[in-house]
Amino acid sequence: MAAFLKEPLFHFLIIGSLLFFFLHDTDVLPNELIITDTKIQQLSSQFNKTYHREASKKELAALVDDYLKDLIAFKKGQEMHLIEDDSIIQRRVRQKVEFILESSIATLSPSDEELHAFMKKHQNDFMNEARYSFTQVYIDENKHRNIDTYIQELLSKLDTADISTLGDNLMLETTLTDVSSSEIKRVFGQKFLLVLEKIEVGKWLEVPSGYGLHLVKIQTKTARSLGDLEQNRYSLAQAYILESQKNALKEFYRLEKKNLNVHIGDN
Repeated sequence: MAAFLKEPLFHFLIIGSLLFFFLHDTDVLPNELIITDTKIQQLSSQFNKTYHREASKKELAALVDDYLKDLIAFKKGQEMHLIEDDSIIQRRVRQKVEFILESSIATLSPSDEELHAFMKKHQNDFMNEARYSFTQVYIDENKHRNIDTYIQELLSKLDTADISTLGDNLMLETTLTDVSSSEIKRVFGQKFLLVLEKIEVGKWLEVPSGYGLHLVKIQTKTARSLGDLEQNRYSLAQAYILESQKNALKEFYRLEKKNLNVHIGDN
């Protein structure tokens, strides 16, 4: 039973029952309009937020009277069937109903088990990026008449010479440590990253980028992996609630349609 109480559908059924109760309250007299103390306090608070001061008795009375006019006009509009086929009012009521339903879901506190299951279901959204440490030497192909010979000369020096003195000038670090795949893509481009994902650790290889050509040796490579719960707790909870809201709204409309005779078109 405790598990059922946590289900989004259960919350929607409760909210649906409340909506039905308030929308079909037979204890309210047809010609009776009620402005509660809570509503008066809301009007007073709205005035305070707008004008940064408390409303006087006269101003508060005017606010209440204006709100009463809203109620009277709305009631008269209902009697005159002005609300029927009014898309603006229909959309606004729909927004309010959906807001009430979504707000009930927003208060959920998913358990660790639920978050684990959700993360496993959507693991592509909660993966740690692959990370690389590598050294790169830039080659400007336009500066060298025989590029293949130049590359061979560089390869013969890479493991003995000062790397920073080799290759052509480029305003980038020669050695990059523990860099994420997204950062590599941002700096060097997609083509560079795709090659980097395939080459072995510890070997100098040619890798193209948006700048030109690089000789690259990877020192370490950490594969893409699923993050842990604590690392992703906040984003997991937010995504869990968002999906629960979408699913519950979908179920709400499915159940309501099931209880209605819907006719679309003239036939």
